[in-house]
Amino acid sequence: WGQYDEECTQIGDSNFDSNLNIQDIIILVSFILNQVEYDYQEFIASDYNQDGVLDVIDAIRIIDAILGLD
Repeated sequence: WGQYDEECTQIGDSNFDSNLNIQDIIILVSFILNQVEYDYQEFIASDYNQDGVLDVIDAIRIIDAILGLD
């Protein structure tokens, strides 16, 4: 059997639009500042360094990925 991956998203793609961009940073910051509640899928997608915490390090890593620095 194979894994169903039709709905899988790239790590860092916080809004699930299949693009890693500034919108994902804005959403991540709203999660970090507790302005918006996130669900499990949003947490997993936003935790870029996969350390179990949403923080500024995730934002920096996503920015690096957008700029091609990772």
